[in-house]
Amino acid sequence: MHFHKLKKKCAKLAAAGCGCVFLLTLAAGIFALGSATGIKDWIDGLTKRAWSSLSNQVQIAKEIKLPAELGLPESILLPQLPNLFTLSPQEQILLGNEVAKKQGLEEESFVDAQIDAVGMRLVRALPAAYKGPAALGGWAWRFRGLRTKDQTVNAIALPGGRIYLYDGLIKLAEGNPNQIAAIIGHEMAHVVKEHSAKQLQTEGMLQKASELILENTGGEGESPHSQIIKTLAARMGKQITQMQLSQFEEYQADSLGFQFISAANYDAAAFLDVLAKLNRLSSKRNGILGGVFSTHPPTDKRIQEIQKLINTNGRNIQAEAE
Repeated sequence: MHFHKLKKKCAKLAAAGCGCVFLLTLAAGIFALGSATGIKDWIDGLTKRAWSSLSNQVQIAKEIKLPAELGLPESILLPQLPNLFTLSPQEQILLGNEVAKKQGLEEESFVDAQIDAVGMRLVRALPAAYKGPAALGGWAWRFRGLRTKDQTVNAIALPGGRIYLYDGLIKLAEGNPNQIAAIIGHEMAHVVKEHSAKQLQTEGMLQKASELILENTGGEGESPHSQIIKTLAARMGKQITQMQLSQFEEYQADSLGFQFISAANYDAAAFLDVLAKLNRLSSKRNGILGGVFSTHPPTDKRIQEIQKLINTNGRNIQAEAE
């Protein structure tokens, strides 16, 4: 393999944020020593394996073994490297902001005093474990309504804390603060559990974004993660707003949302009212519910699980009183 090809591969590794610039240095030193048998092939293989590890979201080993003919130590410890295929809380906040701008959500959104008041009351009552990164002052919460042409019944929870309630869903709540709290609490749970960020990793969207960066720019200029965020927002923003989470994550959001609205002294039974309305609406007007609800667990099953939480919560309150 020619040196300039090796250099190009190593540059891509460095651009991907894996900190593997040392490969280029190591390769240059080895070639300067001469063409020992098998050394060039070994370096080529190492480079390919490192890049393959990144592409397949596999953590690169902390230590690499060197061939004995190099006359160097048998192994080299690698520095602790950041995982390219995860997003930190700060990056999730930035991604949410970028998606909101690219998808025009801010232009179509509107301030609703009740939604904002309910959302901020829930934020103030959040248990310490869910308040978000202290260094950033917590998650970047923002609660807005969203206008649609057909009164869509839906909600969006973007990574980092931006939550939008579609006008059809707001209408469904009929101005009931407890029902609005149930809706927002569920969406907040998706944010604090970082469901969207994890789904981006699971679906390989972070990998696709990094590949686009390397193909189009060679990885030069901005930091890799900054480029990934902008690429995700520009190329895959619509997919992010229509993220289809697993049923496990939806059940988890119900359970946590129940805790959040209870902590804020809202009537947690309002969860049942919202779910019952969604169930009736779905049966009467097929297709009116937004794409997010298409992957939710069966509504009757969600109602059963919420009823269990209400029953348990009631028994706990009664036990404390006694």
